Amino acid sequence: MRIGIFLDQWRDGGVPVFLDRLERQLTDCGHKVFLILADPFPKREALAKELYLAIKSRLKERCISLDLNSYPKEWKKSHFRHAILSLDLDCLLINQFYNHLSLLKKISSEISLVSILHTDSDYYYYEFLQMMGSCSAYIAVSKEIERKCLALSSPDEAHKIHHIPYGIVSETNFDPEPKGVLQIIYSARMDQLQKRCQDLIPIWNGYCQRGGSGTLTIMGAGQAEKLLAEGFRESIATGRVLMKGHLSSEDALAVMAKGDVLLNISNFEGLPQVVLEGASLGLFPLLSDIPSGHREIIETLGRGTLCHLGDHMAFVNELLKIESNLSLIRSQRAANRSATLKQYSLPDCCEKYLKVFQQASTVPRKKPVLNPYKSSLKERIQHAGLRIKYKRHFGSL
Repeated sequence: MRIGIFLDQWRDGGVPVFLDRLERQLTDCGHKVFLILADPFPKREALAKELYLAIKSRLKERCISLDLNSYPKEWKKSHFRHAILSLDLDCLLINQFYNHLSLLKKISSEISLVSILHTDSDYYYYEFLQMMGSCSAYIAVSKEIERKCLALSSPDEAHKIHHIPYGIVSETNFDPEPKGVLQIIYSARMDQLQKRCQDLIPIWNGYCQRGGSGTLTIMGAGQAEKLLAEGFRESIATGRVLMKGHLSSEDALAVMAKGDVLLNISNFEGLPQVVLEGASLGLFPLLSDIPSGHREIIETLGRGTLCHLGDHMAFVNELLKIESNLSLIRSQRAANRSATLKQYSLPDCCEKYLKVFQQASTVPRKKPVLNPYKSSLKERIQHAGLRIKYKRHFGSL
C-alpha cells in the first residue's frame, strides 16, 4: 500500500515516537510510507529542529514538509490538495490536525482519511467531532477514548471506530537482576499542565523524609526543567537525583533498563508509551489513577499500582512499600516483560492498522483532477513576503 502519515509539525513527544515506529514497521513490511508535515517543526525550538533533521535524513524524499504558512490563503488550499493527492495514496493517517480541519475536509471525498485520537483530552475529541462523516475510520488508542467516541458518535459512524493500543518493540537492554538501591525512573515532557511534573518535588521530599534511600532519574525536556533543577538542587548535588534532559529513544531505554519503578503522575494521558516501555523492561508501574491509559495498562498486565491524582503521600507510601519488597519486585521483572511484549506487540499493532487502512481504501472516492494553481500577481508578491518570514525560522529546510 501507499500510505501517508500527516502531522502538523515534528517535535518531541509520544505522538512522533509512535508514528516513527509505525512508519518503520510498515516500511519493513514492504509498504511505501510518506511522512507529510504541515510545517517542519515549532518555531524557535532547537530540540524539535534537531529531531526533524534526523527524521528528514532517514526518510529523505519520503519526508515532505508542505510549508503551508508560506502560502497565501487560497494558494495554500490548492497547494495542500495538490501535494497530497499527487502522491497517489491509498489512505492518509491524520494526527494533530486541528489547524488544518478545513483543508482535510476539502479532500475527504478524494482520499480515504483515518484519524487517530492519541490522548484523552478535549483537543482530540474536538478533532473527532469536526471530522465526523469525513473520515473512513477513527482509531482510539485506549478503551476509555473508544468509549467516549462511541458515546459521541451517531449510530452510522460507530462501526468506523477501532480500538488499537500502541505497540512497542522488544528492546535488548533488559536487565533481569539489577543491583543496589531502589531506582525510580520518571520520563516525560517537562510540562505541568498534562504531565504534572512539579509534583515530583513534594513526592521526592516526602519519600526522603520518611527514610527512602533510592535514587530518582528524570528524563525529558520542557518549560519546567529549570524549576525542577532548582527544586532538586540539593539532591542533585548528592547524586540522588539525576536530571538527564532529552535523550534519544535508544539512550532513554538504556537508562530505563536499570530502573525498578516507572513513575507517571500525569493529569491525563492516552496510552502512555513510556509506561509500556518501562513495563517491557521489567519495571513496576506506579501511576496516577486517571481514566485513560493507566488503568487499562495495569488491568491488562495485572501488575502495578494506581494512586489518586495529586495525592503526594499515597505515592510516597507506595514507593516505600516497593522499597521494602525490592527483592520480590525484582524477581517479577521477566514475567512483567513477557506479559507486556505479548499484549503490546508492535507487529500486532501494525497488522491491525493495515486492516483498517485496507478497509478504508475500499471506500469509493472521486478521482482527483489536478490542475496547477493560477496565482495572481498579488498572490505571488504575498508568497514571496511570506517565504522571507518563513526562512527566518526554518532556513533553507
